Amino acid sequence: MEPPSQLLDDADLLAFAEVPSAARFTGRLHLYSDGERIGPVPYLAICKPRDDVGLLLVHCDESWEILGLQAWNAPGVQRITTVEAMKLEAERFYEGLMPSWIDLAQ
Repeated sequence: MEPPSQLLDDADLLAFAEVPSAARFTGRLHLYSDGERIGPVPYLAICKPRDDVGLLLVHCDESWEILGLQAWNAPGVQRITTVEAMKLEAERFYEGLMPSWIDLAQ
């Protein structure tokens, strides 16, 4: 699987995964875009904004088009700052995803 080229202009791609068919979408994800709830996606990416300490979990379609972003940046919410912690968070949404991650050297 080829990594996505550049997902976000102002963020670096740190890791990505193709969600395997064996991974179970748990339904714990409550992410909305344009008023529509985002369900299971085929690709996920972890990106680091260049102007922030927190990481983003990027939900993408089969063409790596972004369907939604999770930032954990609301007041009182602890930011996710490590790739491993973000992978664990993604595992809450897709059980069995962990072995599918590909880390990129930064």
